[in-house]
This record gives sequence, structure tokens and C-alpha cells, in this order.
Amino acid sequence: MNLTEQLAAFASNTTFSTLPTNVIEECKRDMLDSIGCALAAKGQSKADKGIACGVSIGGTDGPATIIGTGQRSSMFGAAFANGEMISTLDADSVLVPGHVSPYVLPGAFAVSEALHRSGRDLIAAVAAGLEVTCRLGVAKRLGIVDSGFIFTPLLGYFGATAAAGRAYGLSPDEMLNAFGIVYSYVAGNHQVTRDASLMKRIQVGQSAQAGVVAVQMAKRGIRGAQNVFEGIDGFFRVYLQNRIDAQVVRQDLGSRFELMNLSYKPYPCCRANHSPVDAALKARAQS
Repeated sequence: MNLTEQLAAFASNTTFSTLPTNVIEECKRDMLDSIGCALAAKGQSKADKGIACGVSIGGTDGPATIIGTGQRSSMFGAAFANGEMISTLDADSVLVPGHVSPYVLPGAFAVSEALHRSGRDLIAAVAAGLEVTCRLGVAKRLGIVDSGFIFTPLLGYFGATAAAGRAYGLSPDEMLNAFGIVYSYVAGNHQVTRDASLMKRIQVGQSAQAGVVAVQMAKRGIRGAQNVFEGIDGFFRVYLQNRIDAQVVRQDLGSRFELMNLSYKPYPCCRANHSPVDAALKARAQS
């Protein structure tokens, strides 16, 4: 199997019963942290704009909840709004080189709620999405400055698809097509950060939404690209200049979980700022 097929099979076949206890607990922790991030963002102008965009995309009469607002929308609209909300304060979990949860969880939440999935199915979906993204992230050997891409949304399209697809109950072949479909959506540039644009957050909502769209298209029989990552014009060459170790993505897939290395932020800012914040607080306490 090529790598796309391997990841598709992993995401499709992940079940609650196959997950180690510590992985289940980590997924619960990440969900709780992400919901807290969304609730903390409620009332912030940035979050409100994201919610308004989500509702304009998905309407107000849908099966999925926008966290903490009492509003409902389509799966697409809720995934977009919740992704942007979780990302608003820059307080959500990370695994170098980027954030992981604000695109994985919204799709898993929206699809699971709309289709009345069990809590165990939700956890399996979250685990699949987190792990796919984490493995791609740790395998990457290209820096954000060299690439010009923000890896949070860029890798997030695949994590969002894995999570939404697992919640939807896609077969391995359908998941493969969903990965191929979402590859046509992949985007996320670093210029938005340099220019202090709200698109830094909106890009996350876009990846969460695209995962749900790709899954529904695959479920309806649309065929996507098949060799998404390692193909001649695959993601690794086109976006990462082939500076990635595919073996790191493959190794012990399903038996060892990179998501266990997620980091939870003590401060709502870029992780690179946390050490200076700690140093300043320590200096202040000693003065």
C-alpha cells in the first residue's frame, strides 16, 4: 500500500476498542481543552466574526451545534465556526510544528452530533484525526519560513478529513477518496501571520469545513486522487519539497501514538513565547 492507503485504512479502522487507555484519556483531555478554548473565545470580536461566517455558510437550521452559543448550523457551518472559535485565542493544544485540535475536533463533533454517534465513536474519530496530523507534523523536515505555508491548516485538511470520515463511517476505500478530494482544497499561507490578518484563524475553520465536505463527496462516490502524499505531484513534493521522512509517518502506525506528545498551553499565545513569559514572571517574583 502507498502511504495514502495506509493512513486511510488506519483512520477507517480505528475503533474505541482498539485504542489504549492512555490514548482514550488523552483524546478526552484534548476535547475538554478545546471546548474550553472555544468557550473562552465567546464574545471576542474575532470569534463572533467566525461564527457569523459559519452561519452564513451553513445556515441556522442544522443538526450541529456551535459551541457555547445555542446556535445550530449544518455540519459545514458548525465545523467552520467551531474551528475558528477554538483557534481564536491561540490557546489550543500543539505538537510542533503546529496546532492540531481546532480542525480535527470540529468535524468530529459536527458529524458525530448530526449522525447521533456514540461517545466511543466520537473518541475514535478524534484519535484518528489527531494521529494522522501528528504523524505528518513530526515527519516534516521543512520550516515555516522556507515553505511560506502555515502547517496548522495545511496538515489540518488531512486530520479534519480523517476525523470526519471516521465519524461518518467511511470504508478504507472511501477514506482514500476523501483524502484525495481534500487534497484539492489544501491551502494555508504564512503571509496572514506577517500581516496580522484574521485569516490566520479563518484558515483553520476552512480546513475543518473542507474535511466535512470531502467526506460527504467521497460517501457519494466521487473518486479523489489516490497517491496523495507520495505521488509525482503529491503533497510531499508540491507542498513540502520532499523534505519529509515518510517512514516516520508509517512506523508503528496504530500501535504507537504521536498524539500522546501533545502540549497544552499555560498561556494564550504562540508556544515560542512561553519561555520568555516564564522568565519574565520568575524575574518579577524575585524582584
